Amino acid sequence: MYTGRSLTEFVFVVGEQVFRSAANLTISVMLARSVTKEEYGIYVFLFPLIIIILGIQNGLSSTPYVVLSPGFENEKKRSFLSNVFVLHLIVSFVLFMMGCIIGLVQAYLFNFGISAIVVLLYSFAVSAWLLRDFLRQVLLSTLDVKKVFFFGVAVNGSAIVLTGIFYCFGTLNIESTYCIISFSSICPSLVLLYLKRRSIEFERKRFLLDLQKCIRIGKWLVGRALLGLLSGPLILLVVQGDMEEAAVYGVCMIPASLLSPVAQALSTFTVPKLAHAYRHGKENVRMLVSWYTLLIALVLILYNLVVFFSSNEIMSILFGGKYNPSSWLLLLFTLQASVVIFAIPVNSALVAMEDTKSGFIAELIAASIVVSLGTLMVINMGVWGIPIAFLLSSLLGRGYQIYVFNSLLKQKF
Repeated sequence: MYTGRSLTEFVFVVGEQVFRSAANLTISVMLARSVTKEEYGIYVFLFPLIIIILGIQNGLSSTPYVVLSPGFENEKKRSFLSNVFVLHLIVSFVLFMMGCIIGLVQAYLFNFGISAIVVLLYSFAVSAWLLRDFLRQVLLSTLDVKKVFFFGVAVNGSAIVLTGIFYCFGTLNIESTYCIISFSSICPSLVLLYLKRRSIEFERKRFLLDLQKCIRIGKWLVGRALLGLLSGPLILLVVQGDMEEAAVYGVCMIPASLLSPVAQALSTFTVPKLAHAYRHGKENVRMLVSWYTLLIALVLILYNLVVFFSSNEIMSILFGGKYNPSSWLLLLFTLQASVVIFAIPVNSALVAMEDTKSGFIAELIAASIVVSLGTLMVINMGVWGIPIAFLLSSLLGRGYQIYVFNSLLKQKF
């Protein structure tokens, strides 16, 4: 039940993530080659906000659907999906308007170097990204991994092609990059929505009830995402106040981001898989988590060794000498990412077991370390302070989640 079929499903999800990471890598490298360090620093500065906004949307709509839908029958599941989709549209619209207002205020009242047109294009790109990710999560909730794979190929393949075209014609900049993200996300999403239109059947009478269910599951996830404003790299880059340092940070994150296919595949695949397994008992959850953790540990050990011994060659190939960070600095970034990735199966298991509060507390622990110790490190050490602070905060935060998970396994139903 959990071997051959699970491996096949995981391969499809990893394949989709390979295309996703290839698109992100292509955009990052080509944009870094095309613009100044300050301009690329703006792109790096804004990118963590996408992750935080995505966390808010996932917390209120996608994740509650993935966790709760396995317990619903077909007709009720269709109604729940429709109501969650309406909730997603409301959340996306509110986030879009907030992004535009905040962005325009900073563009005209403050001097962060981010123009109003960049803010508007960025806000639209984020909304398009939210829609594509929501639809992707819905497909994953039914473990329909083949459709997820082809949907991902359409989204990310078009992004790679468009980025290459703009790069070859010398028109790739921040504005055109956000247009590419918007177009490559919206078009496949609209096609998928059209194909799935009969699965959407809004039931107004059940909307408030379904909203309460989503809030019950997602409130701690939203809180965790908001804490990302403090425990993410954004706060440290603000403290440093140097867009060129932000650009160096973005380059240093590229080797760590190459782990994304495995990391994102684990995160998106294990939550629905463990949610289904949890319906059959905690022992099934424990077995799957042990298997996933062992697999990811082996991959992480090998990858960190490769990064340390090959980082100079990798940076030279990608950037041609424009950026040349230390091998030790790159290793610190990959180690920090590795700690987070190592704990993904445990985090997914806690979400599947409807314990989202522990994730919030873990993020609170991490945020406390970053704001206190991390701020001092960045002021005194520059970009070197970022991975050290995050490594310490990740060890404590993820360690707490592992402790909670083991405690839940010992409890009886």
